Amino acid sequence: MGRTLPTATMQVYQFESEWKEFAKAPHTVDREAFVELTAMAHYHAAAIAHAGSPYAFEMILLAMLVGVVKRMEALERSDTVVFNNCRRDDTPTAR
Repeated sequence: MGRTLPTATMQVYQFESEWKEFAKAPHTVDREAFVELTAMAHYHAAAIAHAGSPYAFEMILLAMLVGVVKRMEALERSDTVVFNNCRRDDTPTAR
C-alpha cells in the first residue's frame, strides 16, 4: 500500500516547482535569495513533517522565516563581537 499524502520533502519540491517562474527573476540577487530560502525549507523538512499540518504552504513559509531569524541572530551576535573587539578604552572625552 502506497502513501496517501506527500512527504514534507516532496511538498517543498512541489513548492519550488510551483514558484519556478519567480525563481527566474531578472535580478541575480533575487534568484539567490529564493534558492537560499528554499534551502532553509529543505533543512527544516523534518519539522514541517512533525507539525502534521494540512497547510503545507504555511509550514514552508514558517520554516523559511525560522531560517531567516536564525541567520539574523547569528549576524547580530557576530556584529556585537566585532564591535566589542574594536572598541577603544582610551576614547577622547568632551572638554
